[in-house]
Amino acid sequence: MVDAFPDGMTVDVDVHVDHRYCQIDIASVQHGVRISLGATPATSLNLTLDEQSAEELDALLSTWLTTRPRTTATGRDTAGHAGRPAARRLARRLRRSGALHTPAWWEVVEYTPRHHFIPRILAPRPDGTWTEPTRPGDDMDQWLALVYSDTDHVTDLTESDGQQVPIIGDEHPHRMLGILEHLHIHDDHSVIEVGAGTGYGTALLHERVGCSHVHTVDIDARRVETARQRLDLAGYAPILAELVDSLDTIHGDADRLLSHFAVPAIPRNWILPLEGILITEFAPLGSPGHLVVLHCKGDTAQGHFAPALTPATQPFHQADQAKLSGTTQTIESKHPPPWFLDPQLPQCETTPGNLKRFGLTVTPEEHIIWRDDPRSPYQWRLPL
Repeated sequence: MVDAFPDGMTVDVDVHVDHRYCQIDIASVQHGVRISLGATPATSLNLTLDEQSAEELDALLSTWLTTRPRTTATGRDTAGHAGRPAARRLARRLRRSGALHTPAWWEVVEYTPRHHFIPRILAPRPDGTWTEPTRPGDDMDQWLALVYSDTDHVTDLTESDGQQVPIIGDEHPHRMLGILEHLHIHDDHSVIEVGAGTGYGTALLHERVGCSHVHTVDIDARRVETARQRLDLAGYAPILAELVDSLDTIHGDADRLLSHFAVPAIPRNWILPLEGILITEFAPLGSPGHLVVLHCKGDTAQGHFAPALTPATQPFHQADQAKLSGTTQTIESKHPPPWFLDPQLPQCETTPGNLKRFGLTVTPEEHIIWRDDPRSPYQWRLPL
């Protein structure tokens, strides 16, 4: 096997040592092979072995990587699920692309059986109808490769005005995991998840902090029941999934809150239970919505927009304004509003790349969008 490694080739094998991932760099040297193990060159352990010893080490590492026990697995099917090789490749792609930076989440992606949450994949036809081009029974390897690709999928439909429209689907893994990393979740944190989706996002959270620390709510009974069934099939229990009448009726203490919905206003009941981080898409005045990362304390929240995390692409992520009691309708400012507050405005003052300059402060009376600093004179107030 050593003969297959060109000089200077880097082989990423996901070695996990003391909660850190490292890579193996293999280079040919005189009378043997030099192996460097480490996350960075400065912290690498360099070994020079003859070819036979290098082959033996490679075999031992390969065996260990495929059999090593995991101490935090929470589902019946997570340790050796059928999609594990495809899940490992997905985790590697997310890491290499820069979408993932935290070792704990790399392992979560590897152990979460995404195929349980995507039993079918639907694609739109030009006439507005939907088809199922690939089925699990056609070619399992091809199916698993599709399921564990870094893309979003529509899995369920509903009828609206005589048309089939998507009701349940999941997000691009790179987007979902990017959001989860922005939550800065610790092992003992509790999480409220707003929006059940397929259940895959819930499963990722269950793998990270354990089933009893995740509380998922949704306003759609079908989404709740579908997610519950798929989570049960994957072995996640207890499943804390709840149907709620309105998104602003969520209650209960938690360390983190993640919303998969785009909301025109941040409900106060999302802020009051938290002394931590809240992430949601903020879409006032009919704007498309952009993710905002807020730090909550007492009855206020403040933070920045996250332009690196692209808006959701599926329409089922848009919250019905009727489901929120405090929607914002007007804007007060002596300055022209930034482009992202109104899709009809020309993008003259700022560009999408400058969205990170903007932040949001939420108080019991208003939402304040500001530029560069909360005390900046460039502010746009949206009274409740």
